[in-house]
Amino acid sequence: VLARRKARLAPYDRALQKFQYGAALDAALAGGQPQVVASVLEELAARGGLTAALGGRDADGLVPLLDHLRKYIVEPRYARLLVGIAHRVIDIYAAVVGASAEVDEKLQQLQGRVKLEVALQADLRRLQGSLEPLLAASLGMPRG
Repeated sequence: VLARRKARLAPYDRALQKFQYGAALDAALAGGQPQVVASVLEELAARGGLTAALGGRDADGLVPLLDHLRKYIVEPRYARLLVGIAHRVIDIYAAVVGASAEVDEKLQQLQGRVKLEVALQADLRRLQGSLEPLLAASLGMPRG
Protein backbone atom coordinates (compact mmCIF):
# COMPACT_ATOMS: atom_id res chain seq x y z
CA VAL A 1 0.00 0.00 0.00
CA LEU A 2 1.38 3.35 -1.00
CA ALA A 3 1.51 5.95 1.67
CA ARG A 4 -0.26 9.16 0.75
CA ARG A 5 1.89 12.21 0.89
CA LYS A 6 0.38 15.23 2.47
CA ALA A 7 -0.04 18.02 -0.03
CA ARG A 8 2.23 20.98 0.62
CA LEU A 9 0.22 24.15 0.88
CA ALA A 10 1.41 27.51 -0.30
CA PRO A 11 2.18 30.04 2.46
CA TYR A 12 -0.97 32.04 1.68
CA ASP A 13 -3.10 28.88 1.94
CA ARG A 14 -1.60 28.04 5.33
CA ALA A 15 -2.28 31.58 6.53
CA LEU A 16 -5.87 31.39 5.28
CA GLN A 17 -6.37 28.12 7.16
CA LYS A 18 -5.22 29.85 10.34
CA PHE A 19 -7.47 32.89 9.63
CA GLN A 20 -4.41 35.14 9.38
CA TYR A 21 -5.81 37.26 6.60
CA GLY A 22 -3.14 39.95 6.57
CA ALA A 23 -0.37 37.35 6.42
CA ALA A 24 -2.17 35.55 3.59
CA LEU A 25 -2.34 38.74 1.55
CA ASP A 26 1.31 39.53 2.29
CA ALA A 27 2.37 36.04 1.20
CA ALA A 28 0.38 36.32 -2.03
CA LEU A 29 1.87 39.75 -2.77
CA ALA A 30 5.38 38.42 -2.11
CA GLY A 31 4.84 35.72 -4.73
CA GLY A 32 4.41 38.31 -7.46
CA GLN A 33 1.76 36.38 -9.39
CA PRO A 34 -1.26 38.58 -10.10
CA GLN A 35 -3.66 35.66 -10.52
CA VAL A 36 -2.71 34.36 -7.05
CA VAL A 37 -3.18 37.80 -5.49
CA ALA A 38 -6.57 38.12 -7.19
CA SER A 39 -7.61 34.68 -5.93
CA VAL A 40 -6.55 35.49 -2.38
CA LEU A 41 -8.39 38.83 -2.50
CA GLU A 42 -11.53 37.11 -3.77
CA GLU A 43 -11.25 34.48 -1.05
CA LEU A 44 -10.79 37.16 1.60
CA ALA A 45 -13.87 38.98 0.31
CA ALA A 46 -15.88 35.74 0.40
CA ARG A 47 -14.79 35.09 3.98
CA GLY A 48 -15.51 38.66 5.06
CA GLY A 49 -11.87 39.20 5.96
CA LEU A 50 -10.95 41.82 3.41
CA THR A 51 -11.09 44.73 5.85
CA ALA A 52 -8.99 42.77 8.35
CA ALA A 53 -6.41 41.97 5.66
CA LEU A 54 -6.21 45.53 4.37
CA GLY A 55 -6.41 47.38 7.65
CA GLY A 56 -3.78 47.80 10.32
CA ARG A 57 -0.86 48.09 7.93
CA ASP A 58 2.09 50.35 8.38
CA ALA A 59 3.91 51.99 5.46
CA ASP A 60 6.06 48.90 4.85
CA GLY A 61 2.99 46.68 4.62
CA LEU A 62 1.03 49.10 2.47
CA VAL A 63 3.68 49.77 -0.20
CA PRO A 64 3.63 46.27 -1.80
CA LEU A 65 -0.18 46.42 -1.98
CA LEU A 66 -0.12 49.86 -3.59
CA ASP A 67 2.56 48.72 -6.03
CA HIS A 68 0.40 45.75 -7.03
CA LEU A 69 -2.66 47.97 -7.44
CA ARG A 70 -0.72 50.46 -9.56
CA LYS A 71 0.69 47.75 -11.78
CA TYR A 72 -2.44 45.68 -12.40
CA ILE A 73 -5.42 48.02 -11.92
CA VAL A 74 -5.66 48.63 -15.66
CA GLU A 75 -5.37 44.93 -16.55
CA PRO A 76 -8.85 43.92 -17.80
CA ARG A 77 -8.82 40.59 -15.95
CA TYR A 78 -8.25 42.24 -12.59
CA ALA A 79 -9.64 45.76 -13.06
CA ARG A 80 -13.05 45.25 -11.46
CA LEU A 81 -11.62 43.56 -8.38
CA LEU A 82 -8.69 45.93 -7.95
CA VAL A 83 -10.77 49.08 -8.38
CA GLY A 84 -12.90 47.94 -5.46
CA ILE A 85 -9.80 47.12 -3.44
CA ALA A 86 -8.29 50.53 -4.24
CA HIS A 87 -11.48 52.23 -3.06
CA ARG A 88 -11.40 50.27 0.17
CA VAL A 89 -7.70 51.03 0.76
CA ILE A 90 -8.31 54.74 0.21
CA ASP A 91 -11.30 54.66 2.58
CA ILE A 92 -9.26 52.92 5.28
CA TYR A 93 -6.12 55.04 4.99
CA ALA A 94 -7.54 58.45 3.99
CA ALA A 95 -7.07 59.78 7.51
CA VAL A 96 -3.34 59.02 7.55
CA VAL A 97 -2.41 60.42 4.14
CA GLY A 98 0.64 62.58 4.61
CA ALA A 99 2.14 60.47 7.39
CA SER A 100 4.53 58.65 5.06
CA ALA A 101 6.18 60.18 2.01
CA GLU A 102 6.61 56.76 0.41
CA VAL A 103 2.91 55.87 0.73
CA ASP A 104 1.92 59.30 -0.57
CA GLU A 105 4.17 58.80 -3.59
CA LYS A 106 2.62 55.38 -4.29
CA LEU A 107 -0.87 56.85 -4.01
CA GLN A 108 0.10 59.62 -6.45
CA GLN A 109 1.42 57.01 -8.88
CA LEU A 110 -1.79 55.02 -8.56
CA GLN A 111 -3.83 58.17 -9.18
CA GLY A 112 -1.75 59.01 -12.24
CA ARG A 113 -2.15 55.51 -13.64
CA VAL A 114 -5.93 55.62 -13.18
CA LYS A 115 -6.16 59.10 -14.74
CA LEU A 116 -4.17 57.91 -17.74
CA GLU A 117 -6.43 54.88 -18.17
CA VAL A 118 -9.59 57.01 -17.89
CA ALA A 119 -8.24 59.40 -20.56
CA LEU A 120 -7.36 56.46 -22.80
CA GLN A 121 -10.85 55.00 -22.41
CA ALA A 122 -12.40 58.37 -23.26
CA ASP A 123 -10.25 58.60 -26.41
CA LEU A 124 -11.27 55.09 -27.41
CA ARG A 125 -14.95 55.93 -26.93
CA ARG A 126 -14.57 59.03 -29.10
CA LEU A 127 -12.84 56.95 -31.76
CA GLN A 128 -15.57 54.34 -31.58
CA GLY A 129 -18.20 57.08 -31.95
CA SER A 130 -16.41 58.37 -35.05
CA LEU A 131 -16.08 54.94 -36.63
CA GLU A 132 -19.63 53.70 -36.05
CA PRO A 133 -21.28 55.96 -38.68
CA LEU A 134 -18.57 55.10 -41.20
CA LEU A 135 -18.98 51.38 -40.62
CA ALA A 136 -22.77 51.63 -40.75
CA ALA A 137 -22.59 53.57 -44.00
CA SER A 138 -20.15 51.13 -45.58
CA LEU A 139 -22.24 48.13 -44.60
CA GLY A 140 -25.46 49.75 -45.77
CA MET A 141 -24.21 50.74 -49.23
CA PRO A 142 -24.86 48.34 -52.10
CA ARG A 143 -21.78 46.94 -53.71
CA GLY A 144 -21.53 47.10 -57.39
